[in-house]
Amino acid sequence: MTYQLRVSLQDSGPEVWRRLLVPGEATLANLHWVLQTAMGWTSSQLHVFNVGDKAYSDPELEVKRTRDESKVQLRKVAPKVGRAVVYEYDLRDRWLHTVEVESLADKDERYPGYPHCLAGANACPPENCGGVRGYYELQKALANPNHPGHKEAVIRLGVTFDPRTLLLDSINRSLRVGWPGQFGRR
Repeated sequence: MTYQLRVSLQDSGPEVWRRLLVPGEATLANLHWVLQTAMGWTSSQLHVFNVGDKAYSDPELEVKRTRDESKVQLRKVAPKVGRAVVYEYDLRDRWLHTVEVESLADKDERYPGYPHCLAGANACPPENCGGVRGYYELQKALANPNHPGHKEAVIRLGVTFDPRTLLLDSINRSLRVGWPGQFGRR
């Protein structure tokens, strides 16, 4: 079964989102890797999947009161269209993502045999910038040469960083190359 998911970063405006094709037998550990790759995160922070009153994470991360994400498949926690889970990345900055099932198909001609990003909008915020509010401040500083934080923003993001950019080909190349090694892993 192929899942079409819409992943959106909560409270971002303009919205940062991705539309993904993922196999239903993928574990939440596999989905974590897909989300990291598609959104542009670096997997350097703690993460949790919240599904109703249950929470899942990597047991090696020692996140309290969570179950092992490698032991549950996407199709078990989101079995039908309209179901959503919340993926929280970086428990300090609290990047909350809504992962919603848009459609299910026994055979989807668009699915190339590995997770695939069909569409999306906007660049992912950089790591450790203070959550959504910090990201907006960073963007203001980058856009205004007279802003007191401009120099630091340029050093951090570079003058070519454009928050409106989505590098779809690069995302799909990374998903294609990394998937076989990820699917059999935790």
